[in-house]
Amino acid sequence: MVRALVVKDLMILRYRLLYSLILVAIAVAPMPARAPRGLFGVMFTHMVVTAFLTQLGGLEERSRGDVLVSLLPVGRADVVTARYVLLGALAAVSAILYTGPIAALAPFFPAPVPGRVLAVWWLWAAALTLVLWSAAWPVVFRWGMTGSQVALNALMFVPLASSLFLARWFGPAIQSLVAQGFFSSVPVALGALGLALVLGYVSSLVSTRLYAWRDL
Repeated sequence: MVRALVVKDLMILRYRLLYSLILVAIAVAPMPARAPRGLFGVMFTHMVVTAFLTQLGGLEERSRGDVLVSLLPVGRADVVTARYVLLGALAAVSAILYTGPIAALAPFFPAPVPGRVLAVWWLWAAALTLVLWSAAWPVVFRWGMTGSQVALNALMFVPLASSLFLARWFGPAIQSLVAQGFFSSVPVALGALGLALVLGYVSSLVSTRLYAWRDL
């Protein structure tokens, strides 16, 4: 049943996903020439996922699709699980959308980004996107996508605001960690993704409880 709900969401988004992926791939393809950085990949992935999920929620609420789903033999826990599965899939695909063109065009640039670095960027981008949306989903399941619009708009700028804040107050410490290769370590990035998945699981439990209290 969860799989059917995920397919339903993808069908709703199918044309928007196709057009968005084509446009984004065209925009990202030249990035190696402009010396891309992992932080941009994190912000890029987060913004793409946020755009897809807010579109989905808006379309569903305008069409009252959530009410229709509630009339089917589907538990609310299945609805929540399906959205978290969709979040994970979109985070993974969007992170690939950033790193993929860079890897494909690497032979054409004098200083290509190593594959190991791209893998680390992918892990961090997917992990931080999962963390941010794991914090947002309980709010959405409690008050709906429309009712949570202010919080979701703010969520779009969290990566940029956080990076500016950290650079302002913890710049030397972060630069020291960067110089030591902390953030470029594959085990550290894998650990971050693991923690993000744990947080996502905890968030799904909270969302299930809050969604049970919501009137559709």
